[in-house]
Amino acid sequence: MPTRDNLSASAASLQSHIQAQGEFSHVTVTARGRQLHIRVDNEVIARVEQTGSTHFALAFRNHAGHWEPMPVQGTLAEVARGAVETLAPYLRSY
Repeated sequence: MPTRDNLSASAASLQSHIQAQGEFSHVTVTARGRQLHIRVDNEVIARVEQTGSTHFALAFRNHAGHWEPMPVQGTLAEVARGAVETLAPYLRSY
């Protein structure tokens, strides 16, 4: 089970990976419970769950507020790349 310190470090790492991929300096990642929340303008756009010691899975919040699993899994770097590739329009600042 991930610890709070591990999740905080993972949140910082994921945020850094996302921000390094373009004009996403406004995107933040926070640890909440056992999940990482990807936020744009303080709105949660997606969440990442740790599924193994170094393996993570991405889910997207749909228009009805339900979480939809996405076919994006892997290391934090791979999940960040997949999040930017698949969710770029949603990651833009309003």
